[in-house]
Amino acid sequence: MTTTLERPATQVSTPSRNWTRPALWALLVSTAALYTWGLSGWANSFYSAAAQAGAENWEAFFFASSDAGNSITVDKPPAAIWVMAASVRLFGLNTWSILLPQALMGVASVWLLYLAVSRYFGKPAGLLAGTILATTPVAVLMFRFNNPDALLVLLLVAATYAVARAIEHERLRWVVLAAVAVGFAFLTKSLQAFLVLPAFIAAVAVYSRRRIPMLVTALIALVVSGGWWVAAVELWPEHRRGDRQRRWRHVGQPELAPDVRRRMGRADRLATAGRIRRDRHRLATGRSPHAARGHDPVGRLAVGHLGGVQLRQRNHP
Repeated sequence: MTTTLERPATQVSTPSRNWTRPALWALLVSTAALYTWGLSGWANSFYSAAAQAGAENWEAFFFASSDAGNSITVDKPPAAIWVMAASVRLFGLNTWSILLPQALMGVASVWLLYLAVSRYFGKPAGLLAGTILATTPVAVLMFRFNNPDALLVLLLVAATYAVARAIEHERLRWVVLAAVAVGFAFLTKSLQAFLVLPAFIAAVAVYSRRRIPMLVTALIALVVSGGWWVAAVELWPEHRRGDRQRRWRHVGQPELAPDVRRRMGRADRLATAGRIRRDRHRLATGRSPHAARGHDPVGRLAVGHLGGVQLRQRNHP
């Protein structure tokens, strides 16, 4: 016999329950203030440089390259970089365009968690769950930084809510939405997105009367939403990659193209090493690369890392 997940019967609004709506708004506004207060700097300069490159070049945007010349990508799939690069393209390169998207993802995660919990356990429980998420120390750090974890959490919370709705209504559109959210979570931080799949599969198998159609549909949607970018990269024509175009051969494992390594001569290596020494000295002495050079602040912060990768690739092809 199949157990069904049912939403509790809607209760008539009473004065004692009217406080939940203003409490929700207070929670969301407080969360936004907590995640945006005192934002400064570039956070992870490696990802900030990729956002800057993506705002300047569409190929760099698609591949999540660390520079507009598409020499090498970041160490993660591109979804989180897409969000930041779009923000930089719209609002220019600054602290808020880099870090505000993650803060808004945190607010959206709190709201979605409230919707999921309050739908089945009541609005007070939803407010408590949202408050716990908003004030968890690791969440505060995560949503004030530009690592991919902020988008990953948002997508997985959305997927959880969609799975619950799919079981409640027995409708495929909700399970497709859940699978697409997990697929884009895969494009955010690779296999970490799949940690929730055993719980999702078990919930559908136990509570849904249409478990087979739902699981098959979800599998198709997951493969399409999570695999289209990987397929596009693998099928990208060799002659269109350019002299410095780097491609993904294994998700999460960057590799410089062979022609890039061949073109890196002694002069290039010496120039790169000089830039690394100068920028590391500025960082060690506390002087701002932006103040020193007057332009391209994020690129200057990331040059040490990229230059080190290039030198290692040159010395060990």
